[in-house]
Amino acid sequence: MTEKIYPDITQETVLNSLSKIRIKSMMDRITEIKKQLKHYRKLKHRWSVAQISARVSGLTIAGILSVGGSIIGFVTTGGLIIPIVLTGSAALEGVISEIIADGLCLSKKNKFNDKCKIIEDTLNRLYIFIQKASEDNSIDNQELDDYYKIIEQFNKGISDIKIDESKLKEKVFLELEKEKVDQLKKELRQKLI
Repeated sequence: MTEKIYPDITQETVLNSLSKIRIKSMMDRITEIKKQLKHYRKLKHRWSVAQISARVSGLTIAGILSVGGSIIGFVTTGGLIIPIVLTGSAALEGVISEIIADGLCLSKKNKFNDKCKIIEDTLNRLYIFIQKASEDNSIDNQELDDYYKIIEQFNKGISDIKIDESKLKEKVFLELEKEKVDQLKKELRQKLI
């Protein structure tokens, strides 16, 4: 009589191993998402520091120029051009630094903050599936479909935030081009009829 070298393969063992593979795949994806969250938090922090630096340097330079203009204006009674130029450049520098701080840095910081919120929301939603899977030791097709829907929503949410003005202009141009093509098709159909 020959002895079996391999175990009997049953429906239950196949489902068990398939569920373990699915759980591992989910855990790997969650690990990737956590890495993205860490990366975006770091970028958000860097833009926050850049915003503060732009404001502080702008205020410092504006203050130095204003004080310099007032000292020169006090010392020299005849020449008003130099103090006016210094105080004017101080005001201009203050405005420029605020434009940089609010225009560029704040928009980038908000962009990465939105990405962090989307990632945190996705991780919270995926945590439910992982807990359910670890309790049941199985993942059915409905749970797997829901998991993929969440991942799809996550990918769409992250990619929607990436659209900048140049891509937006390109998108608008393509939509206008499609409208023109549709209009030309309608005119051709009318002429043929």
